[in-house]
Amino acid sequence: MASNAFSGILYRTLLFTSILWPSSIAGPELAINDIAADRKVSTMPGRSLPLHCSVRNHTEEEELVWLREDGTVDLKDGNRMTASSLCVFPVSVEDNGVSFTCRLARDSSVQVSVTLDVLFPPILTGEDPPLAEEEGDVTLDCYAKANPPAQMSWMKDNVTLMLENSRYEIFHTSELYQLKILGVKKSDSGIYDCLAESSNGTEWRSFHLVVGDKSVPFPTEAVIAAAVVVFLTILFAVVARRERILKCVRKPSESPSNTAL
Repeated sequence: MASNAFSGILYRTLLFTSILWPSSIAGPELAINDIAADRKVSTMPGRSLPLHCSVRNHTEEEELVWLREDGTVDLKDGNRMTASSLCVFPVSVEDNGVSFTCRLARDSSVQVSVTLDVLFPPILTGEDPPLAEEEGDVTLDCYAKANPPAQMSWMKDNVTLMLENSRYEIFHTSELYQLKILGVKKSDSGIYDCLAESSNGTEWRSFHLVVGDKSVPFPTEAVIAAAVVVFLTILFAVVARRERILKCVRKPSESPSNTAL
């Protein structure tokens, strides 16, 4: 019985030790704003975003390094040991998707990151197309940025375009919403609006399309052919009169001289 009691005590001691042992030997970990996990942080343009990195489970002072994407951030000497802070100000649209990472200087595998999720309404840019000719193709390029992504559409003279029409083609990427009109007519002239709608707002960009008469192509081949004919005609005429021209040149030298010796 005593042996069984001793075995039970030993088992419970080993079990209790095994539970406590991992936490007692756990290495340092990092936390940004008291969260020790990679995550996204939502913010908006123009705001200030403070980031504070601290070391947990450390037995001695640890030097910290901050990275913006893959580039090292310069830190003051008093802002790098065991705890370190950054402030992103002002947050801009270009900061969307940018990651800030805090890591141990001696061990780059110990790190934690935040990725900026910058929320902003649609931003649209683009230029009017040049004067178009009837029966040609026209492309309208609308460049769009928004977070969250916007719902895009095209309008003509305040009426939504029916894109099922075979004369319209749409090409859409993360930043380009392109409308191509095939075989334009004069009736296609007007104002085209690129419309972007998101939960953060609605924006549009207007494009002015003017369709003119189809130009008559310059008859290059006909002009070249006519020039060749004229050249050959002149050449044949010169050759035909060659003997007469030569006789006119030789005649004065062959006439007898009347000069007395």
